[in-house]
This record gives sequence, structure tokens and C-alpha cells, in this order.
Amino acid sequence: MSQFFLVKKNGTLFLFLFILLNLFSNTLLGQLNKWKTFTAMREVIQFIEADGTLWGATTGGLLLYNFESDAYQAFTNTSGLSSNDVSSVAVDKSNRVWVAQTNGLIHIFDVSSREIVEIIAVFEGNQIYDMTSAGDTMFVSLNVGISEYRIDRQESKEIYRQLGEDIPEEIPVTQTFLFENFIYAATNNGLGKADRNLPNLKAPQSWQSYTTADGLPSNKIQDLAVFDDKILIATNAGIAQENSSGLIDFSGPLPAKNIISLSVKKTAESEVLYAASATDIYFTSDLQTWTRIPPVIDSDNIIKKIKHIENDLWVGFVAKDLRTSPFALAQFNEGEETWITYSPDGPKTKTFNSIAYDIDSGYLWVAAQGIMAYHEEKGWFNFEDSDVFGKGDFRKVIVDQQNRVWFGHWGDGIFVVSGNPDNYSAQVFNHENERLSPISTAASSDFVVVDEIMQDASGNIWISNFIPASGRPLAVVNSTLDSWSYFSLAEGIRSPHIHSIVDDLRRPGWIWYGSGGVHAGHPGNGVGVVVHNNTLTDKTDDNYSQGFNTDEGLLSLDVRTVAQDQDGTMWFGTPEGLNFWLSGNVNQFIGILGGDKLISTDIKVIKIDAANNKWIGTSSGITVIGPENNRLTHYTTDNSPIVSNDIKDFAFNSVNGDVYIATTQGLSILSTPFSTPKSDFSQISGFPNPFLLDGSGNTFKFGNLMAFSGIKIFTSNGEVVRDFEPGDFSGTIPEWDGRDEDDQLVGSGIYFFVGYTENGESGVGKIAVIRK
Repeated sequence: MSQFFLVKKNGTLFLFLFILLNLFSNTLLGQLNKWKTFTAMREVIQFIEADGTLWGATTGGLLLYNFESDAYQAFTNTSGLSSNDVSSVAVDKSNRVWVAQTNGLIHIFDVSSREIVEIIAVFEGNQIYDMTSAGDTMFVSLNVGISEYRIDRQESKEIYRQLGEDIPEEIPVTQTFLFENFIYAATNNGLGKADRNLPNLKAPQSWQSYTTADGLPSNKIQDLAVFDDKILIATNAGIAQENSSGLIDFSGPLPAKNIISLSVKKTAESEVLYAASATDIYFTSDLQTWTRIPPVIDSDNIIKKIKHIENDLWVGFVAKDLRTSPFALAQFNEGEETWITYSPDGPKTKTFNSIAYDIDSGYLWVAAQGIMAYHEEKGWFNFEDSDVFGKGDFRKVIVDQQNRVWFGHWGDGIFVVSGNPDNYSAQVFNHENERLSPISTAASSDFVVVDEIMQDASGNIWISNFIPASGRPLAVVNSTLDSWSYFSLAEGIRSPHIHSIVDDLRRPGWIWYGSGGVHAGHPGNGVGVVVHNNTLTDKTDDNYSQGFNTDEGLLSLDVRTVAQDQDGTMWFGTPEGLNFWLSGNVNQFIGILGGDKLISTDIKVIKIDAANNKWIGTSSGITVIGPENNRLTHYTTDNSPIVSNDIKDFAFNSVNGDVYIATTQGLSILSTPFSTPKSDFSQISGFPNPFLLDGSGNTFKFGNLMAFSGIKIFTSNGEVVRDFEPGDFSGTIPEWDGRDEDDQLVGSGIYFFVGYTENGESGVGKIAVIRK
């Protein structure tokens, strides 16, 4: 069922079909049901409680947690939001939840239905840091001041841009706080204060400024609270309290000075103030004696926000040093002095360095800040950093022919995982077993970097040993892992910085590799080829004379990615554009006839799907080059729900056509018709069956077709209802909308479909159509 809601922008009300027509193109509207988004929701910037549910603003979207059911719900750009970076949440007087995103848009949710009922676009293009509700007004903290948004009139009354003589004009306001008749504005240049009853708050004279000259420990205001009926100010150098005569600095007794967040627990008998640094939480009843509560901090996260919900202390976390936060939220049990931690199902990190899909098990494996795996039915598995896998940075993952999963690590070599996420074993290859060499530029002698892993058609595993002290940047091990061979710079390897390795399926015994272009300060030396003639243990017949550089037409010596398509063409991605090698010549691919060009020349990754489409990932989105190289399709955050334009890797489900897209902000999954073509029609199928025509726009999908197939649909009497000729659709999973050649919905009944090729091959299937 379609969902409608009001959008407020530039003083005019519009009614839009979900999702906003003024924000997304028609292309996006047609793609919404084809995309899924998975983001890390373990960085909680703010959180509130509404009707028994915690609503959390995270850097990966909106996170909901229901206390009673112990259930999570996530909202991202494929489930209603216009951005995955949520900066603030607030509740208005009608008990609606306001959700602000960093792009300046505010989505308003009905708490009961959890549906979007209104979108405010008047702040689009500005950064929203905070929202504070007061009756019919929502005070919105912006990068240029404070806006007083009138909820009843659905308009921004005005923006207060200068918050006192001592605070610069149009600086970010990180928090707006209301106490009695006063409004307080927290900035990195001090604290502004004004009487809300004054007629002109746009005038700087209406505001009083507090800075270090007035007694603040620091001008960087990080949180505000009311304690003992007075405003308490947290800064990165301590706390201060406002009284009738000015400010009093209470930083002295504080065990930690950099106070990030404050919360007050109120009972009938007393008030207790809680103050959080990045790593510890303290409480006091008099601002003089502080007690530290038991820590909850992991080495990889820090505290971002504390808040009391029904007198229980809750904490929101963010990642430390761009690593991964092991949990999103924690709740303190004061009686037992213990913590309960909360981690929603989903990836634990934003950046996906490399991905690989195991067609047999259905798992997508992820190399990132840690190891992750995703299964459509079982959800996410986050392998917490341990002694087994080492800390942190995994750069490459592949699944070999034995269903072992290989991970390349930045510092600890290679980890080979056998089994599934819930029952696995691991094997390690690095300097300790003398299989790989430590990096030559590292201060320590045990830092082994593996950037690339590839399995050839014979089952051998090829490994890039980055800048090795041994001078052997390319290693290979057989499928039984008991025979290793190496290729050295002295023998003819072009560079110690190998980042992409490809087995040439048209020229057996040829291994192509690209060098440089990934790590700053480590330039490449073009494209190299190892011709080993399938005699890995015999070095006498090896040849290194193939390959080329800019003299032969390469756009750059830094070759980040290499791929071979099903026609045998070699493709090379560089920071300067796209090259291909055909019939012995290096050529540049710019675009196609008609003027359509690559979306960017900054090529990051090239992968080939089952239908021979070339997926080109760049820093500005994706260009897909069609099988015949005569069609380009582009995906960006402007025309699709893709989670980010900065593309890291692709993986393909060749059975159903799903494309997994790894980015620096999460994972996108795009449903496509590009499954592996079948050799005949013996398994021709379709789904869903029965096919319900109920006006919802659902379609019937045909599967297990041959390449370049056509589809004819017949009634039980043999009349042709619809004819999709070869070439009318892309891929091998075409769709039927239930309409005949006259664009009319067909009636209920049994229909037959015939898959056919121009060579006379054919296969038959049956559809039961139910029309409502």
C-alpha cells in the first residue's frame, strides 16, 4: 500500500508519494524494492525513550530497541530515511519522534505505527546537531546558529546567528538547552544565554556570553544539565555551575576533566549527578565527592552519551580511533553494580574492505575491522577480535574451491577459516611458520601484510606479500597447502606493491597482477604477468617479459585492480581511468557512442558478473558496462539508495543475480536479473507461484533460463498473452507484471510460459494466476 506524508520545504506544503520526489529521481523510485542496506549501528550519538522504546541516532541510521520485547528495528535509506547518518532525535508535545539527519532533513515518526508521517526539508543543506522541544516550538541546533521552528505553523520562525558579543556569528551550536525562561546555546566558543521572552533574540545584545574569561574551565561546551536547580556546564576541561552571581568552577575534585555527557537521577529524596568522560562514569550528590562506577568500556569504544531512563543509567557508545564498537548501548544495574550490553544484529563496522560470497553455504564473508559474515536467513555474525584472528585490519577475503575462507591481514599474514561462523577452525600463515615475509619498512620483524589473495583454475592460492623483506612479493601454495613457491623482484616481478592478481582463463599458466595505487608513498610499476607454464615448482621455464606501463598506453603506473571478462578481455583500473587489453593492444575506455561516459576516472575495483557485465567501482559511484560493452548503467547516492559512492568491492550471487556492494559506509545489496545462464531449459522455473495480482505491483520472475532467451506466455487455450523476444530484457531473471500485450491485467487461471532461443531450444513452465 502506498504511504503518503507531508513535506515542508521553503515555506510551502507539498504532498508526496513515498519516498520524496523532490529528493530522489524516478530511477530511485523504481529501484526501492530492489535494494537492501546494512550499516553499522553501534555508534549511538543520541537516544531518547518514547512509549517503552529507545530511539537511537546512529551513524548508520535510526535504531529502535523495545524494552519489553527485547527487539530491535533499524531504519536506513532503503526503509524511509533520506540519509543513514542520523545526528539527533527528539520527542514533541504530540509524542511524535523527530529524527534529524546530517543532510538537514528531519523525519517525523508516529510512535505507535513507527511510520514516517511528515518530513521537514527547510533545513536541508545545513548540519543539525540537536533538537529541543518546548510546547509548539522545536529548537533546532544548526551549524549556523539556532532555529526556532513553530510546529503548529510548520515554519522556521527565524535563526539566531549571533549568540552574544563574545561568540562569533554563525558558528555551530551543538546543543540547545531550556531552563525556566532561558535558552542556552552550547558552542565550541563558549555558552550563550538569553531570556526567551525578549522580543528580538536575533540581536546579539539579547544574549549573554560565558567564556573562560567569565569562569568557564574551557570554551568547548560538551553538555548541559540542571542539578540542584542550577545549570551545570560540562566542558573538555571540567565543569562549572551557574548561580545568581555568575559561574563557579567545580573542576578541582573531578577525577577526569574532559566531561562528555551529564545525566541527573532524581528521586523524591535526592538528586545524583552522573558525569561521563570518554572512558569512565562518576557520580556525586554535592559536586565535591565523586565515586567511579564499575567500568563498561572496551578498548575499542568510548562513551558518547549517558541518560537516565526510568532511573536506570543508559550509555551510548561510539568507536575509538575509527575501530569498531563492540556494543551500541549499555544499561547499569545499580543494585548489582553490573552492566547489560546491547548489540543490534548487523555489521559492527562501516568500512567493508573486501567481500566474497560462498554459493554453497549462502554466507557473504567480509574483511573489515574484524571478520564478519552475513546469511539471508541467519543474519550477521561478528567475529570479535581474539587471539585466534588478531586485532583489527583485514584487507582481503576469498572463498576457495574447498569452501575454505582466506583472509589477508594488515600485520598478521593470512588466516584460513574452515567451517561456518558457528563452528569453525582457523589456520595461520605468516613469518612464524616461514611461509610469508615481514614488511621490509616496519620497525618490528613480525609485521606481515597481505593485500591480495586469488585462487586459480587449478586450485592454487596466489598471495600478495606486501613490501617483503625477503624480496618475494608473490607467493603461491597448492590446494592441499603443503607446497609453496615464490616469485621475486630479482627474477622479474615488477613491484613489491602488488594489489590485484588474476588468473588468465584464456591463456593457461598466465598470472596477471597490478601494482601500486592503494597505499600512499608506495607507487606502482604498471601491469605485470607471470608466465609459469603450470610448472610452479620448476622455475626454469618462467617468463616475466609480458606486461606493460604508460609507454604502452596505460593511463597510470598505479594499477589498483585487474579483471578478465568472459570474452578474454583484460581490464585495468587506475586512478586516472580505465584501460583494457585486447589482441595485444592497450586501449582506454572512456564511454560509449552517444556520449555516455564512466562516472569517474578514479577506479577502485573491477568485477565481472555471471552475465559478463563489468562492474566498475569508483570513489564517485558505480558504472556497469554491459556484456557487449555498448551499454552503461550508473549508480550513485543521487539516483539510487546505494549506501555510499566510495566503492570498495563487489560480490555476486550467481544463482539469483544479487550484487553485494562493499563501501566505506556499509553494505548495499542490489537485486538484478544477472544470474548464471543455464546450458538448457531443463530447470526452467518461475516464482511466486501462485502469482497474486492484487494491485500491489508485485511481479512474476522467470529463472534458470539460457543466455539470450525469450519468453512467451500462453493461456491454457494456447493464445499468446505476452511475448518477450530475445534482447527485450537484461540477464536471465526477467519479470512479468501480469499484463497482456494491450497492457491489461490478465484474469485468474492457469497460464503456460515457454523459454526459447533463436536456435530453436525451448522449455515449458506453468503459472497459476489469482487476480483480486
